[in-house]
Amino acid sequence: RLIHAVELDRPTPSTEPHVDAAAPLASDGKTWPSHAFIAAASALLLMPAVVLAGASYYLLRPPPPPPSPPPPIAPPPRLPPSTPQPSPPPPRPPSPPPPSPLPPQPQQPVVYPPPPVVNGDGLLTHERCHAMLRDNSHHFRRMWDERGWAKAGPGRPSCWDVQRFSGGQKGSSQPASAFFDGVATGRHCSRTRWMHFYNNRDAVVFRRDGTPDFSRRAPAILGFDDGDGSIGGLCESRGWGDTKLQRCVRANLQILSIDASDYNLCRNLEWQACGGQSKLSD
Repeated sequence: RLIHAVELDRPTPSTEPHVDAAAPLASDGKTWPSHAFIAAASALLLMPAVVLAGASYYLLRPPPPPPSPPPPIAPPPRLPPSTPQPSPPPPRPPSPPPPSPLPPQPQQPVVYPPPPVVNGDGLLTHERCHAMLRDNSHHFRRMWDERGWAKAGPGRPSCWDVQRFSGGQKGSSQPASAFFDGVATGRHCSRTRWMHFYNNRDAVVFRRDGTPDFSRRAPAILGFDDGDGSIGGLCESRGWGDTKLQRCVRANLQILSIDASDYNLCRNLEWQACGGQSKLSD
């Protein structure tokens, strides 16, 4: 600014030389005005004082106040006191070991009581038959073993509990209802060979397919095997031949004649039911 002021205050030089006795000479031979010289000298002398005053202000100014602390954080709300939980029950003591099993008792033989005597004269009556059929130890209950001519006992299966002609093989069991349903409906009547021949002499009265060679419709006959009034006696009176089987076939009478290993009371009952329903093949 001072230089600018000096430049503004400098008079326009005239063509004629003018020398001021009180003004100093410049290097270019021109003279400065006296008041401009004084202003420049004053500025140079005051400059250190200005710098010193500014430095003193920055050094001696009071320190800034410390920053205000943050507002205090409110404590969390207090929860109501919880009910104390009951302590768990103490563990149960271990159970005592089970008692050792008792030694096996020897199996006692089964003793069946004698059948009740209702009538002492030996004749069958309604009351006597009813009593014998309801007696679990009677022969009427024990004759149904899966083996022919054997008596059933504890642990033995009945013949209706095994499949037909299975010979009691393992895995051949069946529900009893399967047997009795087959008897009632005649399921096996025409599919079973109820008459077999066991020697070449009897083959003369059988067809090539193994069925008996009846000449007309052949009814089934019931009775005992031999003796007066037996099956053998009836066939002999009506037919001819060397064996009972030959005479029965030629007399057109059907009898039950199967292998002994296949026979039991269940097969006998099946054959009788088939004959009663007229379902035996001729």
